[in-house]
Amino acid sequence: MNTHGGNIYKNKTVLDFSANISPFENSFIKDAVIASADMWSCYPDPDCTELVQRISGYEGEAPKKIVCGNGAADLIYRIVHTLKPEKALLLSPTFTEYEKALKEANCLICKYHLREETGFMPEDDLLDFIEQDTDIVFICDPNNPTGRVFPRDLKAKLTEKCTANNTTLVCDECFMDFVLPEKRTAVKNIMTESCICLKAFTKIFAIPGLRLGYALFGNEHTAAAVRENGQCWSVSVPAQAAGIAAADHAYMINDTASEIALLREEMQHCLDDLEITYFPSDANFILFRAEAGLDERLLKHGIMIRCCRDTLSEKHYRIAVRTHEENMRLIRALKECIHG
Repeated sequence: MNTHGGNIYKNKTVLDFSANISPFENSFIKDAVIASADMWSCYPDPDCTELVQRISGYEGEAPKKIVCGNGAADLIYRIVHTLKPEKALLLSPTFTEYEKALKEANCLICKYHLREETGFMPEDDLLDFIEQDTDIVFICDPNNPTGRVFPRDLKAKLTEKCTANNTTLVCDECFMDFVLPEKRTAVKNIMTESCICLKAFTKIFAIPGLRLGYALFGNEHTAAAVRENGQCWSVSVPAQAAGIAAADHAYMINDTASEIALLREEMQHCLDDLEITYFPSDANFILFRAEAGLDERLLKHGIMIRCCRDTLSEKHYRIAVRTHEENMRLIRALKECIHG
């Protein structure tokens, strides 16, 4: 059963706050996709040669250490099915596809539970959960659905522990572009051969329907093995064209992060005024707690939010940060649903 946000297809007129996507459209992406139409009759480049070169220039990583996929989720499954881990460590709550991929590989899953009373922040005792037989660790930074950035010092300690233990650390940084530059904790800056970093242009450039993600590997042999796993033509021609255009406009990312930060702060002030318990976020979404059934009541107002019953409880919800006008429409609907 799909429990992710963004499933608007039963009601295409709904205002969607359930998916954490930038609210800003980019005409240059559409132009690039349309311009690629003459190549749609051909198979896509299985090596994503030009796209990898552009990502290499943007990220400052060797092309041999970059693998592109049909969204970051595709790469999660390819990494798991390539490495075949027998024991994994996950944080909870977090993105559910890690657990799903690991279960498909019959991997034993251990969990480090983040606590609401500490704002869902991991602490140093996380390191104690990495044992000699832990094959792989997944972290989401900033975490989904909490929106919190992983503590910088702890991320460095985690990288060191995994490297010393020969444990693969997969750091999903697909939402890191929405974090203000001074708060970012990119794992590539402390990358070792045991590290894999998941990234995507699809969220910051609002193109999730095109499905495009990529991974940076500390070890080019692991990258090669993952590249050869899965289907041959995993990234379509229009997706590669969109990715090249996005990489060429990567200079826009910091401006988008700054705009999102202002909109997020405004939303959090509004939630304060409504006396809604929320958890301060570093990303483009906010986790809050309210009455059960709020998501169903908001649907009657034409607004969809993400209920986190699968990872937290039926009283926890996640909302995206959208434009000012859209955010205020959500706030008005919340006020009516909660306070009448």
